[in-house]
Amino acid sequence: MTLHHYLTTFTFLPPDITSVLKEAFVKKDFPKGSILIQPGKTAKELYFIEKGLLRGYYETENKEITYWFGYEGHISTSYYSFLSQTPALETIECIENLEVQAIQRVDLYRLYDQYPILHRLGKEITEHYYLQLEERFIHQHFKEAAERYALFSKRHPKVMQRAPLGTIASYLGITAETLSRIRAKK
Repeated sequence: MTLHHYLTTFTFLPPDITSVLKEAFVKKDFPKGSILIQPGKTAKELYFIEKGLLRGYYETENKEITYWFGYEGHISTSYYSFLSQTPALETIECIENLEVQAIQRVDLYRLYDQYPILHRLGKEITEHYYLQLEERFIHQHFKEAAERYALFSKRHPKVMQRAPLGTIASYLGITAETLSRIRAKK
């Protein structure tokens, strides 16, 4: 999925706006294992993933807790840090080689000021991600492990095939052993 196609799933973009966006985004590549954001650093860029897989995780008591994945057709950054311009609490790591279209925060906000349609588009995308976050919160706290696994498998088959099982287990809030037992029953 291209950035243009992704954005037009939210709203129609006139050709002049499409042209402005093409100029504002820059293609970047990151090798597997790269860290895009680390705790204590402030997120200055927003990424549209064209190819590859990454994850966001927190470290606590020498344990990594994955709480989101990003892959083709997703926008990713440390949202809290990006929006608040405060240091990130999370790490964002490339699980695979990554190809993205990136935009600097300062450029994005300048475009928001210049083009009301882009400000509205940004609001719609933010609302979309908020709804996903709330749904994840509800499932994480009120669904059994097998239900969380089934839903994750259905919604994110690309991640199921590409991410390490320990990382998936961490995302689901279960141990790798529990994940293995659930998978064996399927």
